Amino acid sequence: MRSLLSSLAVTALVLAAGTVRAAEPKSVGQLLNVTGSVEVRRPKERPAKGVLLHPLRAGDVVAASRSGSAEVVLFADGARFSIPGGSSARVEANGLKRVSGSAPKELRRLPLPNPPARTFSKRIMGILVRDAHRRSGGRSTPNGALREAPIVLRWNATGADRELDLRIRDEKEEAFAQRLPAGTREFNVPEGALRAGEYYVYTVNAVNAAGDAERIGIGWFRVLTPPEKTALSVLETETAQERQSNPNSPAAILLLAQTYERFGFLTEARSLYQDAIRMRPNDEGLQSAMQRLNELGR
Repeated sequence: MRSLLSSLAVTALVLAAGTVRAAEPKSVGQLLNVTGSVEVRRPKERPAKGVLLHPLRAGDVVAASRSGSAEVVLFADGARFSIPGGSSARVEANGLKRVSGSAPKELRRLPLPNPPARTFSKRIMGILVRDAHRRSGGRSTPNGALREAPIVLRWNATGADRELDLRIRDEKEEAFAQRLPAGTREFNVPEGALRAGEYYVYTVNAVNAAGDAERIGIGWFRVLTPPEKTALSVLETETAQERQSNPNSPAAILLLAQTYERFGFLTEARSLYQDAIRMRPNDEGLQSAMQRLNELGR
């Protein structure tokens, strides 16, 4: 249960932010690729070491050493720029401005999907927090986003010889309920019973003849809307192509990883962060991102 609550809490923050690093109100972009020595210089602050996913504010100066380079993405429109070695550029909301050395070069943009229109609500979180003390009989799935229907709910415990009570709630009310025979371990939600794009929490209770209930399953899910599914598929295709043409760059990997994270595909996000870490094993920004995701499994 602790793992579920932790996962939901972090996912809620990610989804509400739109992108991982955009959670800082003043951030307008981030570093997607760093080689050699790179600094981020901010007025009235000491220069910071440039690491992957470092958040950037308007007015920051990104400076690459002669043997280094950097790549920046801007949140406003997904524009990407490279800063060559021996050069520096000032970050603006809609572009980069040369400060010294060669001018920044604009790179091909990747088609980033818009963040979900709805965020994980405090009301849904409240349902889970309220029930945190109740025992759950093992891992339930799904516990994250789904690309499309059918929605198949599964849980490990059987509830012995007791009838099961399945409840699915959205942020406002109960959306679906079903009594299930004893021993049931999965249920296919009828087509059309729930809405794509909505967040749902489901619970499974084993109920005895006296009406006493024992929690044996709990989780959450959200099915992508058709436009979200299409946009994610396009980004996945574009990312695969860029990985082939730029196999040593983590930039496209990180953009897709962040998209997975904000949509709720946490397993897929973790896998891509691991790919990026293999490219940049000592990067502190990547280590922080992976640590955040690993916290969800505790």
